[in-house]
Amino acid sequence: MKMAVIKGEVLHEEADRAIIFNDSMGVGFEIVTNGRSFTESPTAVYVWHVISENDQVLYGFPNRKSVLLAQAITGAQGVGPATACRLVQKGGFEAVMGAIISKDAKQLAALTKGLGAKKAKAIIALDLNFGDPTQRVPQNGLEAIYILDGLGHKLTIDQKKTISAKAYAFPDAPANQFVQEFLKEHREKGD
Repeated sequence: MKMAVIKGEVLHEEADRAIIFNDSMGVGFEIVTNGRSFTESPTAVYVWHVISENDQVLYGFPNRKSVLLAQAITGAQGVGPATACRLVQKGGFEAVMGAIISKDAKQLAALTKGLGAKKAKAIIALDLNFGDPTQRVPQNGLEAIYILDGLGHKLTIDQKKTISAKAYAFPDAPANQFVQEFLKEHREKGD
């Protein structure tokens, strides 16, 4: 089972993790937060479920773009999920992207322990761009929907089904072309 969002009551918090109880499932989830505290209960947490040979870990984030950023950062040489999540959770999306865009390895490395200059330069070399969603090329239907939602479009269920169906039927360029045409059409309309 792959999880994206967990909603529930915050039962317990520590410096680096929290336990969130989902009443409808009757399950408590331990989520690594790296210092993020929850101001409301019940709360919703975006999670990245990382499964390794020895462990399963849920890393919690305040929004979907932070999850996507942490996942993208693991593309850098020597940067695993734990380091990527700690960087985004402690530094915050805006600070991490600011350091990446300005290509400031020293600033990026200063955002969290365990991220030296070499790893920071490897992250910067990925040339990530999460600032302008119209410049991103979606890799699948869910990411396409996320991009459009990020632009403030209130997509109907039928529009989401169409995007998902096209992305499923044509996992490469046709789905991306459809989304780019959709974005262009809405930019021209000014909405």
